Amino acid sequence: MFMLMFGQMKKKQRNRKKDIPVKRISKLTGVLILLLLVGCTREPTYIEKAAQYLEDGHYNEAVKYSELAIFNEEDVALAWRIIGMVRFREQNFAEASEALLIALENGGEKTPIIFNMLGVNALRAGNLEEAIEFFNAGLAIDVINIQDYSEVIRSMKINRIAAYEWLYDWEMAKQLMAEYVLLYPDDEGARREFIFLETR
Repeated sequence: MFMLMFGQMKKKQRNRKKDIPVKRISKLTGVLILLLLVGCTREPTYIEKAAQYLEDGHYNEAVKYSELAIFNEEDVALAWRIIGMVRFREQNFAEASEALLIALENGGEKTPIIFNMLGVNALRAGNLEEAIEFFNAGLAIDVINIQDYSEVIRSMKINRIAAYEWLYDWEMAKQLMAEYVLLYPDDEGARREFIFLETR
């Protein structure tokens, strides 16, 4: 009996001794992982810097880091898109269009914002048919969260109507304005324009 109890006590002590190193290893591993995570703060990439500078309104730096991203083949489409957005904000519409089209050619995301900028650039250059194509392409995009693009979509619709008016395509302008006024009854300017179009 004594031998049996003594044997069980020894077994418990052996198990306890085995548990102690496992606990120490677990704590040590946790500390090492924490140190690795803290020590793994990395330098932002060129494209991350470019995006941050664009957001902060530092356009020269945004272009500089976008160009470095392009040179280093780092998210080239996004880099061209950032350059296009900078040029658009600077009202350099020809360069904005060129950069945005290069972004799309490189597989850049097709968003209503991009096509609205391209359409506005074409309108300003007097390329009315091209502007309509861009607005139509932007309006055809199936967006997941329409609220994110509601103002841009509204802008594209009214700009497309303006393009048809400048082309003297009164029937199309009138049809699109009728749809617009139904969607946006609060737009007094559009309602007045619709009354004018009905006289054409």
